[in-house]
Amino acid sequence: AVAEWLRRDTEMRLASAAAEVAGGPAYWGLTVSQLVAFRDENLGVLEAYCADHLLREDYVHICKQEPCPHDHGSASYCSLQTDSEASLPPLELNMHVVVALSIKPNTIESDGIYGFAALLNQGSPKKVEAFVSHCWNEPFANFVSTLE
Repeated sequence: AVAEWLRRDTEMRLASAAAEVAGGPAYWGLTVSQLVAFRDENLGVLEAYCADHLLREDYVHICKQEPCPHDHGSASYCSLQTDSEASLPPLELNMHVVVALSIKPNTIESDGIYGFAALLNQGSPKKVEAFVSHCWNEPFANFVSTLE
């Protein structure tokens, strides 16, 4: 019971700290040019990763190569187990992949207190001017191109 209370207390403190970082959510902005630069810097690695993985219905990434040459970030993955898995759909480069492979690994050192925008703009927080809603299953390149 004490361990559970400590865990919850720690989570609440981290969440509270995260809400106050860089002036709070109103200053967690990311410019379109920053998003474009992120895409340009990471697209090759992300595309290569997707080309070498399939997607199981439970969202586990199935490695087509053994050993797999890629860093899986925070994604759940395993090697190809059966012939039937070879017919699974290819892994699409969408926001789920971007977050698992790039965003979470780059923000984990701060215990998630700093999200990507707050971490990127730590020295000069960007005030949010517009909120962009999008589908996480949309191809990442299409999402960025739409904003360009």
